[in-house]
Amino acid sequence: MGGGLAALMATIRVAEAGVPVELFSIVPVKRSHSVCAQGGINAAKNQKGEGDTTQKHFDDTIYGGDFLANQPLVKRMCEAAPGIIDLLDRMGVTFNRTPEGLLDYRRFGGTLYHRTAFAGATTGQQLLYALDEQVRRHESEGRVTKREGWTFLSAVIDDAGVGRGICAMDLRSMELKTFVADAVIFCTGGIGAIFGRSTNSVVCTGRRSPLFCSRALTMQTANSFKFIRRPSLVKTSCG
Repeated sequence: MGGGLAALMATIRVAEAGVPVELFSIVPVKRSHSVCAQGGINAAKNQKGEGDTTQKHFDDTIYGGDFLANQPLVKRMCEAAPGIIDLLDRMGVTFNRTPEGLLDYRRFGGTLYHRTAFAGATTGQQLLYALDEQVRRHESEGRVTKREGWTFLSAVIDDAGVGRGICAMDLRSMELKTFVADAVIFCTGGIGAIFGRSTNSVVCTGRRSPLFCSRALTMQTANSFKFIRRPSLVKTSCG
């Protein structure tokens, strides 16, 4: 469930294992909120020779998250990040380059080192498009069925509490249908719409979270909120 970067990467990995996948998204995947990410993606590649390491990346991340993050998972993420950058580069993401043709890195978001790989101001868009191309490759080979314009209604849970599929609705025809699955991966995005003002897409309603809780499902890696203060320009005039 979902059509953003997390959902597309999960789809690619499962399809590579030879397992058929059905991908559901309430909007076309290229309209997912991941497309709005601008800044870049961090990895301690030490491209600038500053002595950056994955341990320093881990420390920065934990301090930046006010020690609220799951530290073992953060450590694994920081260790995997350099390889992920290389993988995305091979997939065709148009990262910025140095005059020598190497991947360029910049400081971003309070980092102490140049560790942010970026694609101009459209990093999220370039990542999303590249992953969608890979999903479409698996789709053409029959391993992925993409269902855009479908909304999640309920999880199908058996008597043992194991997920066996989902119930979803086609927003075009209003058809209700139950899909059987060996496993269900939910990548349904944030809940920015609960605030009066937010830069999140209008589809980031958070409607799926209470649906999970109502079925007594255990949630993991739920997103925290990050508030960014931005300067405002106030135009005044004197009569």
